[in-house]
Amino acid sequence: MWWADLTKVNGAGAILTESNLSMANLTGAELSEVNLSNANLNEAKLAGARLIRANLSKAYLYGTDLTEADLTGAILTSARLEWVNFHKADLTEANLLMVSVTSADLTGARLVGAKSDKFDIIKMIADQEYQYSLEKYQLLLEITRRYRFENNNFPTELANKIGEDLIHFTVGSLALSRLY
Repeated sequence: MWWADLTKVNGAGAILTESNLSMANLTGAELSEVNLSNANLNEAKLAGARLIRANLSKAYLYGTDLTEADLTGAILTSARLEWVNFHKADLTEANLLMVSVTSADLTGARLVGAKSDKFDIIKMIADQEYQYSLEKYQLLLEITRRYRFENNNFPTELANKIGEDLIHFTVGSLALSRLY
């Protein structure tokens, strides 16, 4: 399938182990739960593709374009990622353990809950989780203010939940500060 135009193809659940999809155009493709382990995706275009829970373990991705791709829960264990564009890609809860990374662009990529053993990626994950916690905390404070203003009272259960979230945010902030 070298150099194939598979734009917006639906290959969800397909078994494409050891496939050669180098230079293939898979822009906007539906590839959720596809098995691409040991596949050659060098210079493939996967911008906007859905690779939810896809298996990309030991895959070769050199110059691959994954701009705005959804890789939620994807397995990239031991994948070779060289000059890969992950710009604004969603890597939430992706497994990035033992990946070989060379000059990958992760600008704007979502990495919350992702697993990695590479310090640069771990730092990005921690930064994003901290930012997510901060936004959640700010939202909870706003809800609290509005509720108190509108109802003049505050349920104990909701107060306890906000207190728990505040403790998690504070502990997370302390852990993050020790990374730097």
